[in-house]
Amino acid sequence: MKKLFILILCLCMVSVTGFAGYRGYSIWKEKRFVKMARAFIVKGDGANAVLCLRQALVSNPDNLDACRLMADLAELARSPQAVLWRSRVVELEPNSLTVRLALARTAMAAGDGDLATKALDGVDETGRKTTVFQEMAGAAGPTAKRFSEA
Repeated sequence: MKKLFILILCLCMVSVTGFAGYRGYSIWKEKRFVKMARAFIVKGDGANAVLCLRQALVSNPDNLDACRLMADLAELARSPQAVLWRSRVVELEPNSLTVRLALARTAMAAGDGDLATKALDGVDETGRKTTVFQEMAGAAGPTAKRFSEA
């Protein structure tokens, strides 16, 4: 009976150690890919940066840094996916004024005034008092055909 208990205890410890090691490796790999992507961006190699960011997002789809970098790269490439990536960043960090303003700016550049207005509608009262918000709201009004609000 004592040998069985020790065997079960050892198996449990090996399982916990294996799981913790795998999780730690996944986190390390995710951070490493984001770091590599930043290095590729500095070198001007956007294609490899995107590949690294995709790998980081496979490890963790909720990685805020990877989503933010994907949005920046898509915006630099003038890709229509920039709006999708900015929207994803807003989903992950909904209370950030700068993230919402970036989504509104990208949506206006893509000609989607409704999404820009929707992004600005989610800004809290303290954010609405800033001049940056007021400028963006004024610019988004005509794009969304809201001339009275602009």
